[in-house]
This record gives sequence, C-alpha cells and structure tokens, in this order.
Amino acid sequence: MIADLCPVRALLSAARHAAFLILALAALTGCQHFDPDDFRQPTITDTTQPWLAPGTLRRFTATIDMPDGFRVDRLTLRFARHSWPGPGSANQVTVPSLAGVVGPRGPVTLRVGAADAFPDSHALYYRWDLDYSVAAGGGVPLSISTPVTRFVIGCPPAVTDLQLTAAMNVNMTRFTTGQPARTSTNVAMGYPILPHRRSSIDGNGFTLSNLPIRMGQGLVNEAIDLDLFRDAPQLNRPDLLFYAPRPRAAGETLADYMDDISAPDTTNNPYTFIGVAYTQLYDPDERPIMGCIPSDAWFVHEAGYHLQTGQMFPTPPAEGPIAGSANMLTRPPGARPGQRMLWHPRLWDLHVWIDPAGGPPVMSIYRPGGVPGLALPPVVFFEPETWE
Repeated sequence: MIADLCPVRALLSAARHAAFLILALAALTGCQHFDPDDFRQPTITDTTQPWLAPGTLRRFTATIDMPDGFRVDRLTLRFARHSWPGPGSANQVTVPSLAGVVGPRGPVTLRVGAADAFPDSHALYYRWDLDYSVAAGGGVPLSISTPVTRFVIGCPPAVTDLQLTAAMNVNMTRFTTGQPARTSTNVAMGYPILPHRRSSIDGNGFTLSNLPIRMGQGLVNEAIDLDLFRDAPQLNRPDLLFYAPRPRAAGETLADYMDDISAPDTTNNPYTFIGVAYTQLYDPDERPIMGCIPSDAWFVHEAGYHLQTGQMFPTPPAEGPIAGSANMLTRPPGARPGQRMLWHPRLWDLHVWIDPAGGPPVMSIYRPGGVPGLALPPVVFFEPETWE
C-alpha cells in the first residue's frame, strides 16, 4: 500500500506522542498520506452523575474517544467506600463488552449491583482505568486513568452544611459559657465529666463529657459498661464539648501561659465555646450514620487510660498493616499506668468546630486555627485505613 511507504506513517506508529515532530517531517518530505486522526491519543472522561438526589440512578458513566489505530485491552472501574485504598486494593469491575474493540468512541455505562444498597452519607471514591494497545500489535501496552473522584451518597454538600449549622446554632445557645470548669455549670448542662481534668489539649481545648462514667478518688472505674458507648450518635446531642482557655495575659511569658493552661488543676476563665464531638463504640466494618455527615469524616479515638495529669496513655490493639482494622473492647492485661483515672475502648470520633472565619461548621480532628494546650501522643487520634 502507498500509505505504508510514507515515512511519516512509519514514524506515527512509533512516536504518536511527538505530533509536532511528525508534522514537521511531513512538511519536509511532502508526504500526503497521513490522517489527522493519527495524531490523537486515546482519552477517557468520567461523566458519572453523583448520586445525590433521591431517585438518581446509581450507575457509573464515562466517555471514550479512541483513534482507530488503538485497541481496548481492558476497561476497569475501581471503587471503595470511606477512603481510597489505592488501585491495587479497591474493588474493581470490568466492562467485558469492550475488550478487544478497536477504535471505540462514545459513552459507557456500568451498573454495580451492590451500589443500590450503599447507605446515604457514605463517601464513595472511584476512578476509571483504560488499558489499551496499538491495534496492529507489537506495541507496548499503555494505560490512562481518570482522577479519583469522591462524592457523598444522597448528601449534597449544602445539605451537610445546613444540618451542621442548625445543630451548632443550638449548641451555641445551650453551651456558651465562660466558666465551663465550674462544677455547678457543667452539671447543670449535663456534661459533668472532665476527661482531661482542667488541662487544655493542643488542637482541642478544655473538654467536658456527658458519659455517665463514675470516677472517684483517681481510681479507674473497673466495671465500665460498654453499652454507654453503643448508642447511635445524634446531631442534637453531642457527647463532648470543647472550650478554648483564656487568652495569654499581657506581660505573661509564653512558657508560663502554656504551663498554666496545660495543668490539670488550674482554671482558665474566661473560656470560649469552640466545638463539639460525637462518639460511638468502634467497629472497623461499620461507620456511624448520622444525618448527612460523610462517612470519611469519622476517625479513631484510640483506646486507653486518661490520667490525672491530663495526659492519655493509649492502649492500641494488635493489628496488621491496615490502621484501624481491629476494635478494642476490653482493657488490656498487665501493668497499668500510674495516676490512671479512667479507661475507655477504641471509639469512632467526630469533631465539629465553629468556623473562626464565619463559614459553616468544620469537621476535622483539630480546630481550624488551633488552640494551645497539652500535646497528646500522636496515636490518640488517627484516620483509619479501612474501606469497604
């Protein structure tokens, strides 16, 4: 064939990515036997409509644009709930009807059977992977992928913001006080437990809890009731309240200020109400469901002892390389730390903060902009690596 004798044709099959070079050679050689289609590379574009509104079809869609000289080897959808574990560990479904097809162009639709049962508020992560090769054979297999995409099933971001804002407005009315460390105040509010005594915790502040755990004379409640942690969380009933301690006084050194607000037995009025937390007994296979709170917003509060010093002594369970793959429901045997005050199991945890910038409440482990205080061990709070 005449086209096969064209030097540009030979170059195209070996170096399609260098279109500018090929065009230049075409001009120099006077070759007229090239097709503009040869200069294009295969593309795949995700067109999935996020499953936000009731009745939205739970399907994945994409558009493929592949020149005639290329063949589909494999089209794969990879997905996971709660977090993105990487392409090697994510669930995967292939589109068998496209295997071996040369030059496909147009939309692709894929249904995943389990998707219809995914609960609202679960965060879904996914991406498309297209493996292809030159149709004539002999070329190196190539692949392209769409970016990892995330959406929260059944929950537009605006709805999540509205739910958090409504709850936080109520919380601000109920819990704003400059003296939360005063016993009469926190008892009246229904949050009489001081998990870190009066220490301010770095990034969290001074904490009050409503869990009815009996603590007396610095002794661990040996008969802790796990049912206290099993209740499903409710937006209008936070389990913890957070307060920022007083600002640093004029003339007070930073060292003196940090010593004061980190101490377990000093009061630092006036306090500022800054946020709340929700907890539930940890189960690596089942994240809490609370309105439109995304499932990937929940993190792990490690099991361990709260100490009279305001510190925490973590007691993580033995688990494999996947962080958060095990629960811990019972206190570990063996020696126990001194000055222990209470022990609690591994928990799901969610912190919600009043946005210092005035926007909707913020979900994160630590308060935006920070809050000074005692630094806890880094393993106390962490993002679990568990997924569907």
